[in-house]
Amino acid sequence: TVVDADFTTGTLPSGWSLTRTGNGTYVASSGTVATVGTDVARFDFDPSTLLCRGLYMEGKRTNYLCWSETFSAAPADNNWTDSADLIRLSSTETAPDGTATALRVMCDIANATCINSLSRTPSANAGCGTFSIWLRRVSGNGSIQLTDNNGTNWTTVTLTSTWTRFQLPHRTTAQQCGVRIVTGGDAIQMWGAQLEDGSGASSYIPTTTV
Repeated sequence: TVVDADFTTGTLPSGWSLTRTGNGTYVASSGTVATVGTDVARFDFDPSTLLCRGLYMEGKRTNYLCWSETFSAAPADNNWTDSADLIRLSSTETAPDGTATALRVMCDIANATCINSLSRTPSANAGCGTFSIWLRRVSGNGSIQLTDNNGTNWTTVTLTSTWTRFQLPHRTTAQQCGVRIVTGGDAIQMWGAQLEDGSGASSYIPTTTV
């Protein structure tokens, strides 16, 4: 028997059903991040072209970073710490999911950082851990950098005025993830920080205290 199922139409074929426990996120046809509930199919769309990429199917993942949207310093065991040169301007910027939950920060002098306190070694079965985060440039043209080892190494990423999800797959003995604005006066928006086992980012898993 040959079954021909086209998953780029944005709907399940007639007679098909899907089972999934819990909520799930995906990029909707509008190009924004959306959330659906239990047993609802996710049809993922390219955020740039808005073309349907098909049915979103993935394994189970865990986001090990707390405060994935507020980047809060407290209260939790797994918080974010700002350097003295980082200024938080607003926590109600429009995020990739359309909500007013993105954080806007700027660099006062130079090399302003926001780093998570979690020091974690990826599981042996996963092979590595992937840090991902959405970033958008607000002003300036200096370098924006990511780290997954508490600033021992930094990777420069190119930001535009469009929200972009960046991924940093790596294996370090103690993963501590963060963002650095190199040039004084530059401002960016941040949202959706995630650290998970595996060599690539899964769909976004929002977190607060755990």
